[in-house]
Amino acid sequence: IQSDRDDVPAPPGDLTAMSDEELIAHFEHPNKVVRHSAVQVLGERLLRSDNAPLAQTLRDLARDAASPVSLEALWALHWGGGFDLELASATLGHPNEHVRRWTIRILGDQRRLNDELGSQLTSLAQTEAYVQVRTQLASSAQRFEAQYALPIVHQLWQRGEDEADLHEPVLLWWALERHCE
Repeated sequence: IQSDRDDVPAPPGDLTAMSDEELIAHFEHPNKVVRHSAVQVLGERLLRSDNAPLAQTLRDLARDAASPVSLEALWALHWGGGFDLELASATLGHPNEHVRRWTIRILGDQRRLNDELGSQLTSLAQTEAYVQVRTQLASSAQRFEAQYALPIVHQLWQRGEDEADLHEPVLLWWALERHCE
């Protein structure tokens, strides 16, 4: 494993032999490959067994507004099949914009929403401060059912700050085009 930085060596050894706690500690490793490998190993553990304590620890970390590893916990849960609509509802309000963006991305990839999440996403389209999150909303709107997508698109289109953005207007057009029937 190569390091992101020359002065930070990758840890020696087999990550699959490490405990859950050791792997979670690697979520903060300065080497991105180590962080992502720890996410993958934990996700695979969740897939192979019913490890309720690990799943709950990861859920708690993903929801924790003060945790520096909420995003990695979210990814591990997604990898291991532990991402659900209840977790999505909680992480859409996370203070970390990357957690919100990835929650929207995963919901779009899974192509499933309920009325509560549809309302949350529409509200987020009205109030979201970060363009990357708004762009993900526009991109994922193509994958949501029209009843959820069109209110999101409408709210994003009302915002003037993204008119000069290179991506969002096209993404909004594609979402509208996808739902024209």
